[in-house]
Order: sequence, then structure tokens, then C-alpha cells
Amino acid sequence: MRPAGVIPGRGSLLFEVSMEFLKLLEGLRTPVLDHVMSVITQLGGETIFMLAAMVAYWCYDKAFGYYMMSVGFTGTALNQF
Repeated sequence: MRPAGVIPGRGSLLFEVSMEFLKLLEGLRTPVLDHVMSVITQLGGETIFMLAAMVAYWCYDKAFGYYMMSVGFTGTALNQF
């Protein structure tokens, strides 16, 4: 049994390399890169997904677009709890 408060993987080589990489990325902060990363983050949001689902529904295949919208609406609703 693991002692309370011990995070699995902490102290491992992979953990240390990952932390160094994150520290490297943190050192690269600039206003331009902050904006670029913000745009990339927004690409994973519900709005972009729903726009893609609507384009699929309208231009590609109604059944596929309906499926994408159903999955998107269900996922968004479930994430509210």
C-alpha cells in the first residue's frame, strides 16, 4: 500500500523529463505565442466542434453531421455535471 500523499511516478525519469520540458515551454512565453496558444486551445472547444458538425451536416452527409451534433450536445451536457 502506498503512503498517503505520494503521487505515483514522481521521481521517475519520465516525470523529471516531462517537468523539464514544461519548464522549457514556460520560459518561451511571449505575447505572440500566448495568442497563438489561445487560438489553438479554442480549436478544441465546443463552438469549433459544433461548427464542424454543422458544416458536415450541410455539405457532407446529413446522418454523419447529425451524429456529430448529437455527440457534441451529449458531451457538452454531461460535462456540466
